[in-house]
Amino acid sequence: YPYWWALPLAPYGSKATAMNEVVPGQVWTFDQLQGLLDVLVNVRMTVVALANGGLWVHNPVAPTQELMDMLAPIVAKHGPVKHIVVGSAAIEHKIYSGPFSKKFPAADVWVPQKNWTFPVDVPIDAYVPYYPRGSPKYLPLDSSSGIGAVPWADEIEHYTLEVGGSSLRNFKDPWFVDTAFYHKRSKTMLVTDVVLHVSQDPVPVAVIEPEPLLVRGMNGPDQMLPNTREARSMGWGKTVLFGLLFNPTAVDVRINPLSVNKSFLDGFYWEPKWKDAFKNLTDKDMFVPPILHTLAFPRRRDEVKRWAESVAAWDFERIIPGHLDGPIDATPKQFAAAID
Repeated sequence: YPYWWALPLAPYGSKATAMNEVVPGQVWTFDQLQGLLDVLVNVRMTVVALANGGLWVHNPVAPTQELMDMLAPIVAKHGPVKHIVVGSAAIEHKIYSGPFSKKFPAADVWVPQKNWTFPVDVPIDAYVPYYPRGSPKYLPLDSSSGIGAVPWADEIEHYTLEVGGSSLRNFKDPWFVDTAFYHKRSKTMLVTDVVLHVSQDPVPVAVIEPEPLLVRGMNGPDQMLPNTREARSMGWGKTVLFGLLFNPTAVDVRINPLSVNKSFLDGFYWEPKWKDAFKNLTDKDMFVPPILHTLAFPRRRDEVKRWAESVAAWDFERIIPGHLDGPIDATPKQFAAAID
């Protein structure tokens, strides 16, 4: 993938893809990995076949040759990509919208209205490379407003959550944006970050090249782990804890000034209690990521409640998030309970 420099995260230009047909002939997912220091978490693109032909793409990932080869038979059967839709303001999801649209130059690109980017707020088309049709279009806040209607509204409804409250923005514009989409025919809801689910075993894309899992699975430096299911599960659990908590209490990071590079890679000493922390996540039907639960949602409880109630009115049977496990078999009631 030649444009990895726009978001220089591992595995850089070498991005394997795992594909899953979620609903036969209607919904597919494509996962890739990204991260730092062997903490690689999956990001997910979802493709929906429209009833009248053509494809609707949610949160595009890097358009590698492998991904394009996987998409080719779907395009051949259901028609070209018509709409490329980004549901989040997070850079790891919108950064690929330009390069992906270059592969499908006739497609429209849609992004949320609020697109503040940390640490510098710049227009999306100023740093995302290659929009063949110029600047992207902006999603209306919901599909029922009648303002700036989207062409897929009869098939896919949406409702956008905007949460502010960052001191970096003086409590002004939203810094967290997540749009929920509901594909009525397949009874599938798509979100990006607002709810997640995780299992003991790593997601399929993470085991294509398992070395990062085996490195992260070590309890201390220089411990070589065999490529077994148990070792991969250990690595996945610690990867998830790092990805969600940033500084898990069960790990002690020791930096040796004489070998800084090596320390950052394997200077991690894990206490046995990490297993309890990971089990606490795997035991849940789904959960709100800790950073949102702690920092974002408490500041805007009313907005979050209204959004969740509107979304829970949809008759979905599964949720496809942008990370970790997906799809999640879930009812609107379970979703509302996770948000509450």
